[in-house]
Amino acid sequence: MDIIIIPTKSSKYFTPIHKIVFCQIELSKTIFHLADNETVESDKGFDHFKNRFNTNRFFKPNQSHLININHIEKVLFKKPPVIVMKNQAKITVDIDKAESLFQIIENI
Repeated sequence: MDIIIIPTKSSKYFTPIHKIVFCQIELSKTIFHLADNETVESDKGFDHFKNRFNTNRFFKPNQSHLININHIEKVLFKKPPVIVMKNQAKITVDIDKAESLFQIIENI
């Protein structure tokens, strides 16, 4: 089982990567949204973590998010498309990333 260590101000979380629903990427921090509806905020930017994510399981639909494709509930074919995650979070897909998303969906 792949584990990611998420440092926070007060601890280090040892989290199985498959439990990450999505990451919210900000300039100086990364917020992890987990399958158990827990949120873990790290003061590390996403560059600190990016090498830990398998590109086959994760997709970056816009500049602010990295999603686990195993946690997609549905895709709304709007302009721009919207991904609805199993935790009901709605994440917009940049127009230039939509075709990549549709290819990933076809290959699941």
